[in-house]
Amino acid sequence: MKKIIFIFIFFSFTISFLFSTLMLYPKEVIFDHDDRERTKSVKIIHRGSEKATYRVSLLQYKQMSDGSLQKVEIPAEYEQFANSVVRFSPRTITLYPKVDGFEDPERPSSQTIRIRKYFRSSTLDGEYRSHLFVTSLPEVEKMDAEEKKKSQGVSIQIKTLIGISVPLIVRKGELESQLKISNIKVEKTKNGPIMKLTVKRTGNRSVRADVVVSTMDGREIGMIKTCAFYLSTEKRHLSLPLRVNIKTDKALSYREIQGKKLDIKIKQTNKDSNILWAHETYTIPSV
Repeated sequence: MKKIIFIFIFFSFTISFLFSTLMLYPKEVIFDHDDRERTKSVKIIHRGSEKATYRVSLLQYKQMSDGSLQKVEIPAEYEQFANSVVRFSPRTITLYPKVDGFEDPERPSSQTIRIRKYFRSSTLDGEYRSHLFVTSLPEVEKMDAEEKKKSQGVSIQIKTLIGISVPLIVRKGELESQLKISNIKVEKTKNGPIMKLTVKRTGNRSVRADVVVSTMDGREIGMIKTCAFYLSTEKRHLSLPLRVNIKTDKALSYREIQGKKLDIKIKQTNKDSNILWAHETYTIPSV
């Protein structure tokens, strides 16, 4: 008897990232405590060459000290899951490829997911976080009669399920957070110097900000964009490769920075705010 085994492979990412056929925008959804908007949206863009069906759901993750995310069912202290304070739709969508670069209104290649903040009278102050997860559903292909006749034994069809997630954060009430940089050191590697440091977070609010290393004359030589410090972990251990500048992959020579003082900042810059979360300097040993 013919048996068909489907192997499903999942890829999950916490940034807005084009992965062959699927893209989400924006890369994060945040309802702040003073945000007057009760509804926000995420756009799903299909870039594949065939029709695809996607399922939208909410997943719960704990952040580890290295930044990785581990699926959990119980929230960390001071943290709650956002599935209790949001509603979203649609939850299943079918998208089509563009034809000659144009989209057919009746066969759309993109879809907007509407997310609505929903507080009950019993909703406590605090931060609520989940991750909006979009995954492709497999198209089960039927074998024609000739294939069935010729086939014997077990056939394996590999179906790759693409999954992308973006953080969804809802805040209620006045919340605060502090970040502190410590344990700074620079290590020599065959690929150039790498700065390692620890960031400790306190308070009841998560932070997503840029970690930037600069020379004292303002040249940016290391950066982690939109680095997340969630409530589920108190410390993050970071590694930043040091480059001639952040726009190139060319590594710095260790001799070039030996004995020099470097500036380390964690800052959040957008159209509404410019926040310096933490600031330290570090002088690289001469020997």
